[in-house]
Amino acid sequence: MPLFSTRRFLTYALPALLATPLHAQELIPLDKTPAPLEEKITEATQATLAKGQELLDQNDTSALPLLREAAQSSLKALGVASGGNALTQTALPGDSVTQRLAISTIEAHALWGRAAAQFARRDEAITALVRAKTIMGSTRVSPSSSVVRDLNVELNSLLRSGLPLVAPDDVMEGIAVRAHENLWKAQRFEFAPTSKSGLDDLPKLGLLVTAGQLFPPAERNQSLVQIPPFYRPEATLSAAEKDQELDRLPTSLKLNRMIAGYQRVDSGTNAGQWRQTVRVYYASPFLTRDKRDDSLRAQQLAAQFLKVHALFDSQLGATNLYTRGVRDEGVTTLYLLEISAIWPQDDDDPVVRANMGPKMPPINTGPKPTTVESQTTPLVKPWQALAGQDESTTPGEIMFWKAGFERSEGEWLRELFHEYGHVALPTFGGFRPPLEPYGNGLLGETLGMMWAAQNPAALGLDNTTDLRDDFLLHVKTQAVPARSAFLAADPTEPRLDGSATNLKFFQGLGVMLERTYGAPLLGRAFAPLAQRSVGAQNVAVRRSMLNTRSLLDGLDGAMKTSFAAKKALPIYLPAALSVGLEPEALVNRAPVALKAGARATGWVYVPAGATTLRVDAPNISALGTPFKREANVTRLYMGGKSGWQKITIVAGTNTTIQNARFE
Repeated sequence: MPLFSTRRFLTYALPALLATPLHAQELIPLDKTPAPLEEKITEATQATLAKGQELLDQNDTSALPLLREAAQSSLKALGVASGGNALTQTALPGDSVTQRLAISTIEAHALWGRAAAQFARRDEAITALVRAKTIMGSTRVSPSSSVVRDLNVELNSLLRSGLPLVAPDDVMEGIAVRAHENLWKAQRFEFAPTSKSGLDDLPKLGLLVTAGQLFPPAERNQSLVQIPPFYRPEATLSAAEKDQELDRLPTSLKLNRMIAGYQRVDSGTNAGQWRQTVRVYYASPFLTRDKRDDSLRAQQLAAQFLKVHALFDSQLGATNLYTRGVRDEGVTTLYLLEISAIWPQDDDDPVVRANMGPKMPPINTGPKPTTVESQTTPLVKPWQALAGQDESTTPGEIMFWKAGFERSEGEWLRELFHEYGHVALPTFGGFRPPLEPYGNGLLGETLGMMWAAQNPAALGLDNTTDLRDDFLLHVKTQAVPARSAFLAADPTEPRLDGSATNLKFFQGLGVMLERTYGAPLLGRAFAPLAQRSVGAQNVAVRRSMLNTRSLLDGLDGAMKTSFAAKKALPIYLPAALSVGLEPEALVNRAPVALKAGARATGWVYVPAGATTLRVDAPNISALGTPFKREANVTRLYMGGKSGWQKITIVAGTNTTIQNARFE
């Protein structure tokens, strides 16, 4: 005997059910939907579909919300009839009630998908059509052949343009299993780096990468091949000339495979859904030298990039500056290439050399030609040996060269941090050859490797590989000496000549600020500068728009905002002082021991409104700065002045220093 009579169900259960989110309907205490109810639901759905069809034929946008509601209501009713979530059941019950509801649900979703596609709601259209196809795969009967045909044609057309930008989990699974027939699988994993101090906040995130055979989106010529923009023929060439240029490219540059990476959205209207974050294009073994298979490396590159992106976003609030406000907003494109950065000058592929034709040797008399900065050679641009961007046309995309060149997992991660620094951080420029023109790559790499060292296992390929030694070695050779170089200089009169000394100061400034004040404050200093970077009209303007002084000048606003929130600003004091910080201590913001009589000098930036620096350590005095000792605390009086101030503290007895706070 049913738990509810038909009348009671219509009066009480159905309105509540239709207001209940789909994921909450997995266990409905109802053994079967009575036939009269099924008929009423089906009739109501068909009436709504007819009205929606009429509006859609008139190109009236009000058809979309009407059809969306009809589809979702029918899906909820199907969940009641089937005793669970209809989208996750491999086979729906075979009774006529459930099967008729299933057909009605499929038709409703098919029409919803058509409406969404007609009004350029691509992701929504894919969701509707994939769900229709999923239910079709679990029913014993099918809708009319025309519905099936139109559904498949529409869905295939949409997916030829690529995977959705945002999609629920069941839709990602449906695409892999139903639409792409298990050519690839959705591999899900979590990224949960741990914070070593209260200055950071690193949330636990859900991540997803596609694993298997996935083709790039179709180009305008319907080709499922991607060529990095840097190597594409110029737009001014004729069609025949473009074909000739493409024929000269090595086959490995015609990338015919891809990996997509997604991050689960944790808030907002898309909460709980997957958002595409990265695409990695690579060549299949049919196109690479010695039939090398780059699919695993591409998959690992996507997974590691998701973690790098998550760290930049959670720590600094920084994401790809060059994909904001575009159709694929927030998606970073990576190219995994077989050729070198200076192809074809040094390429050893005999096929490439044959296509180039004979090359006359240079004359061996007279003065040697002068190498200019714009040329791409290992001498002038050594940083482009393995990775880089085409800053003139697609500065937000990253190319990884020499895919077959063996490098450690730590090196792959370093390259990702470095290149994403160029993509996500302000374009601090002004550095002269043979240095990189921008310092944001070096800074991104330096900060990233410190963050990775906080929880090395989380940055391993499988969340268990421990790259601790790789990360700490990088911190030892980069972050530690850079911080020391900054403290030895004078931030009130910085050297801004574009030299290696200038670059080391800039690198140390970033390390000192991030370790002392925390990454969120540094991110607030970056934010207004980042918008200026994107607005640059060309490469020359972008290279000269920002420099080290820009970051120094932007600190006051960031400090003021951070201090004003709680009338206090906690800091990790040792990072601002010339004390012997070993790599692991710097990474973990660990306490530092001072012997009795020891002095430590350094620079702190005093936020506007702060009057004292409270040092949580006993028996500390200061030279040149008024101070007052309290129980296990020493207060330094900063004179009511904001900005950089040099301080020297002296240990009265053996003690340790760690935390301090501007008040």
